[in-house]
Amino acid sequence: MMPKPITFTNDVSSKTELNVKPLINSMKHCLCSWKTWNLSLGGNNAVLKTFALPKIVYPLTVLQNPDLDTMK
Repeated sequence: MMPKPITFTNDVSSKTELNVKPLINSMKHCLCSWKTWNLSLGGNNAVLKTFALPKIVYPLTVLQNPDLDTMK
């Protein structure tokens, strides 16, 4: 699956809305889909590191830090 392209704008709040919010929702959806599996602590860690975090790491390295309210 190709990563979603990053959208750059002059408005910081809209940049966050366009780039970070969908990724957080995607990460939450990924974690909820794996929640039903009966995984060990190591299995949960593997899912987090393999599937959830990479969805958000790259865009956050390119964009400036979002507000703390965005991460909720």
